[in-house]
Amino acid sequence: MLRQEEIPSISRRFRRSSDPMIALWCLFEHARRRYCLRGVALIDDFGTELLTSGEDLIGGSSADGFAPVTVSVPLPGRRHPGLLVVAGPEDVVRPAIDDLQSAMARIWEERASRSA
Repeated sequence: MLRQEEIPSISRRFRRSSDPMIALWCLFEHARRRYCLRGVALIDDFGTELLTSGEDLIGGSSADGFAPVTVSVPLPGRRHPGLLVVAGPEDVVRPAIDDLQSAMARIWEERASRSA
């Protein structure tokens, strides 16, 4: 397992990718390594899994005490929010979710500023 100081911060190159989904996948991979998460998934308002990193969290069991935590996140261009599903140790899930939400907001803002 990597120590936190060995894991580089999220590269601005990935966040500025031409495809926001690539940037989100890189963000999810980074968060999984940094917080030792079992998996991260983004689900749209229709229940379709848009993006996943790590183990399959949808329909999976809560083995090893890593029960998936679900939070609502805004999705650009959609009327209804999507869901961010994160599974990991209880003591790091909340900080991981906070970091993921703020980084996702930056990715959406950069996308909106490029398209304007």
